[in-house]
Amino acid sequence: MTDLPESSNTDPRATSWSRYWASGALHSCPGSFSGNYQGSMAAFWLDAFVSLAPGDRVLDLCTGNGAIPRWLLGLDGGTDRGAIIDAVDLASISPAWCRDLTPEQSARLQIRGGVSVEALPFDDATFDLVTSQYGIEYAQLDRVFTEIARVSKPGARLQMLMHHSGSRPVRMGVAEAGALMRQLSADGLFAAVPALLDFLALANDPAQRAQLAGNEQAEQARAAFNQAQRALAASMSSDPMAAPMLDDLRAQVQRAGPGSAGPVDRGACIVSADGHGLARSGVADRRTGLGRG
Repeated sequence: MTDLPESSNTDPRATSWSRYWASGALHSCPGSFSGNYQGSMAAFWLDAFVSLAPGDRVLDLCTGNGAIPRWLLGLDGGTDRGAIIDAVDLASISPAWCRDLTPEQSARLQIRGGVSVEALPFDDATFDLVTSQYGIEYAQLDRVFTEIARVSKPGARLQMLMHHSGSRPVRMGVAEAGALMRQLSADGLFAAVPALLDFLALANDPAQRAQLAGNEQAEQARAAFNQAQRALAASMSSDPMAAPMLDDLRAQVQRAGPGSAGPVDRGACIVSADGHGLARSGVADRRTGLGRG
């Protein structure tokens, strides 16, 4: 695989997806497929590659960790037909499996991160086949298709698998995005927790507990946290599609703060505050991940 420099990109979607792909997941449905996609999804792609000839140029958009390039190189049940593959993604990507390729395979594969599919770094009329799986629908499609038309050879083929606008993943994404925005707001759970941590430290220290008597700030922090918890529970009841994600969010909060087991001291509260920063970052990742490029 030829290493290419990544484009500079500060898009929050790129940061979010970079963290996801760094986890090692091959694709965005790891809970459904243990390896590469299987069944009818695999057949959809393998059938598309039958007509490829040695030396044909293939461009995979929003490649992630390269599920489609793996098939093109004869892995995971695919047949290597000698195509030359370029694969791009907005995220920073460096698939570990590429290190196991033969020199000949590696020479035919270029994977580049930091690339927006709305502004492709390729010459006009370059590719015989352009592919994308669950990727380009997160970008601005009018700009994407303009770029696809530009970089495709006359008579090139376009093969894509996309989320339908009324599909369950899209409807769930809309529900989760709304729920996440509420939890990240000024009166959401992540705003309520940090304000409570120092007071929890005092409450667990007999020598300092008396400072809480009549402390208006402590009472306000407690009331805000309780209200945020009630609001989260209400959201889980009223929005079944967002409920699993909200339950996971609540578990993160409990692991990092007021719901955690054991005594709480000031040092632990500092660590807990850091934990909430990481949890908040993870939630923001999930929100921005709903918009991918």
